[in-house]
Amino acid sequence: MKPGDLVRWVGFSKIKRQTNPSIGIVIKTWTSPFNSLDMRVDIIWGGSCSIRKGIYAYTIEVVE
Repeated sequence: MKPGDLVRWVGFSKIKRQTNPSIGIVIKTWTSPFNSLDMRVDIIWGGSCSIRKGIYAYTIEVVE
């Protein structure tokens, strides 16, 4: 996953994918300063054009 990739939110243990998932564009990837194995992603979501920071990488997937 890299900046510019299209992604879809897939959810996590208690919150699952919606029937019509949001599509967004990765604007930045980074690792948590508290845990070097914890990859985070900043995304601009389509539709609302809102930017969300610090999304866990395992909760999204790259759209092929």
